Amino acid sequence: MTEHREPELATVRIPKEALEPFVAALQVGMAAMVEDSGGIEWYYPMGQWNEEHVEFALVPGKDEVMVRLSSDRRHIIVLPMSTWHDLLGQVALPD
Repeated sequence: MTEHREPELATVRIPKEALEPFVAALQVGMAAMVEDSGGIEWYYPMGQWNEEHVEFALVPGKDEVMVRLSSDRRHIIVLPMSTWHDLLGQVALPD
């Protein structure tokens, strides 16, 4: 049986250029998905794979979301679902 490792917790500063396309993609439902070697499905903005972007995944069996930056996938932040919804609601996109 494969041992499940807990994600390493870290503070990640997300550049504005990476966050805006991510939030825009979520607002209009345009997200792509890639599955990692552990079977976790990571979502990211459609068409952003070759550019720096924010990725998120649901924590299996918990009411939490994992968030990471594509340029540093080793560092993950874990947020309660309520905090995740609050965060997305506070990001204003430019007109």
